[in-house]
Amino acid sequence: MSLQSFAARRALLPLAGLAALTGCGEAEKAFDDGYKTQFVESFTKTCQSSATKGGAPADVAASVCQCAADELVARYGPGELLSLSDEEALPVMQGCARQAGLEV
Repeated sequence: MSLQSFAARRALLPLAGLAALTGCGEAEKAFDDGYKTQFVESFTKTCQSSATKGGAPADVAASVCQCAADELVARYGPGELLSLSDEEALPVMQGCARQAGLEV
């Protein structure tokens, strides 16, 4: 993950606070779903860009990055995704790379 994805997550921080203040379960679920969708898009785009700049084929980068993004949103809630470190994301990315047949 790069500073761009970190910045994108931080930009949504005020919205997380707003959803928490509403206390409405339906509004909170809608926020969570929307945030996770945005996270997947941002993470996948940033991940693919970094991977292809590093020499990975575009199709492999797309597969591994999409897998990692999907796995991260399945494991973590929006608040956790906001503070997710590279060290926490790395094992997930490595698992997805292994699934794609890459040696890590």
